[in-house]
Amino acid sequence: MRRLDEELSAVGFYLSGHPLDDLRDGLARRGVVLFADLPARVADGAKAARMAAIVRRRQEKVSRRSGEKFAFLTLSDPSGEFDVLVPPKILFSVRDLIEPGCAVISAMKIEENEEGLRLIMESAEAINTAAVEADGRGLRIHLDGPSALAGLPARLEHSLARPGPRGTVHLIVPLADGRRAELRLPGEHGVDPVARAAFKALDGVAEVELI
Repeated sequence: MRRLDEELSAVGFYLSGHPLDDLRDGLARRGVVLFADLPARVADGAKAARMAAIVRRRQEKVSRRSGEKFAFLTLSDPSGEFDVLVPPKILFSVRDLIEPGCAVISAMKIEENEEGLRLIMESAEAINTAAVEADGRGLRIHLDGPSALAGLPARLEHSLARPGPRGTVHLIVPLADGRRAELRLPGEHGVDPVARAAFKALDGVAEVELI
């Protein structure tokens, strides 16, 4: 997270990933959709969606009619950035949750106009990383070569010492004849984002999948 924040400060976007990348599977199981998927869903008749995002910017304004404050947010999810309107009553209840840098799950009302889709926030809650991670039972580590095996024992030992959600670890190992074998390691290991990032950083690891 610190590296991603530094990338964002330096160049204005995330170079090596998105802060929610490691939560995508768990969020999807909770009915969360990506911004890039909205047009297809709206075409199928959807008028609302649950979305997860990082707050990038917040701009508060005062309504000329009522004198109440409302806000425009720029949010970021793994598929891109998008703008959201926060009505006065909602802003009053979620203001502390939508500071820049916060990660939130929001219920959005979707409207269509000449400029495209308009998103209106109806509620928001902070993303409970532990709860999202608990939805997963383990990790599937896809190897693209044997080099990852050299550093794997140390990473596994480190994951055993970490608090938080635990689960099984499966290795997907390429074989000489082009097939792949799936091996389940004994015991349970840490499957939180920190453990997953550590496995993903190993040379020879192609993908780390939450299962």
